[in-house]
Amino acid sequence: MKNLLLVYVILLGCFSANAQEFVKKFRIEGYIKGLETPDSKMYLRGLVSENGVNQTDTVEVYDGRFSFSGETEPTCVKIYSKRVGYPNYINPMDIFVGEGNIYVEAIYDTTEYTFLRDVKVKGSPLHDESVIYNRKLTDALGHVDFEKLQKDYMTAQEKRDTTALRKLNEINDKLITKRKQAMDDFIRENPTSFVSMYVISGISRSMGESLALAKKWFGYMDASVKSSLIGKKIAKNLEYASKGELIGKTAGDFEQPTADGKPVKLSDYRGKYVLLDFWASWCGWCRAEFPVLKEVYAKYKDQNFELLGIAVNDNREKTLKAMKEDGVTWPQILNTGKVAMEAYGVAGIPEIILFAPDGKILARGLRGDELKAKVAEVMEK
Repeated sequence: MKNLLLVYVILLGCFSANAQEFVKKFRIEGYIKGLETPDSKMYLRGLVSENGVNQTDTVEVYDGRFSFSGETEPTCVKIYSKRVGYPNYINPMDIFVGEGNIYVEAIYDTTEYTFLRDVKVKGSPLHDESVIYNRKLTDALGHVDFEKLQKDYMTAQEKRDTTALRKLNEINDKLITKRKQAMDDFIRENPTSFVSMYVISGISRSMGESLALAKKWFGYMDASVKSSLIGKKIAKNLEYASKGELIGKTAGDFEQPTADGKPVKLSDYRGKYVLLDFWASWCGWCRAEFPVLKEVYAKYKDQNFELLGIAVNDNREKTLKAMKEDGVTWPQILNTGKVAMEAYGVAGIPEIILFAPDGKILARGLRGDELKAKVAEVMEK
């Protein structure tokens, strides 16, 4: 979670605050060196006001300079561009915006075709305070070479080294635990912070453990900020997600084409146990589960059991390439975007869900030995 920013909102006695009082005027001026080409545009996404959440704005860039102005609650916005003559958008800058004037500058690095480096933000105490939050997470994780960790995953995956993959999964699980504890500490210690609200908002429509964390962390928050627009959005999301806590309940349905173009619905598999695997070719953690899934599929595929892969937010060619590399033989639905994820409240991948023959969810968040044990439990009873 990069560039999350911290703002303390001190509202003594404001337990009946009106959401509108959090909305303030802002102005962002900036200069991107290397983006002096004519007809370039800058885009801003993520403003929060009474007109809605995640609003966007677009402005012209003149000699690398741009400016945005408007009204918003304190929140994290993304500012990005598309250089004329280049097909891809430049990776966005994440900036926490509050009341006042902010100046931003960065360098467009042509050696990395969509990379902005040396980003500097001035005039925003909120951005300065974000370092506190980011440092808290960094300190909790220690000096971890995530690039090397990802490369080790891919190497182990290519070599089909299940022992190495499990060790790497253990490392990842420990890092996730440390990260969650650091986030918990920060939110508990900062119950009026809009960065706390922003973090909670990011998982407020999740399921399982993430939903439990969102509820717990929202419970830490002061009543004053809960009455803000983002606070009301979180409350609504939590209510929605809670209705989607489907363990033991019949899940929703969706229809998407498989790799061979045939439309398929989850309900087509009624009468069988179904394991639904959400993954992507770029997700090393997802592909690390394939050896376990292969073992489960080989053992139970002829016993009233089906395994269905859901490739999300991925390029079709890359998905097919990954399937070939990893020897994936079970049915796949390609490039679903958010359709299937929203149907089952999936906030991130990997996510593996087990369905009963009547369509009810038996378990979710399954991985590794836990996955094998749960499938064995229902198939061998």
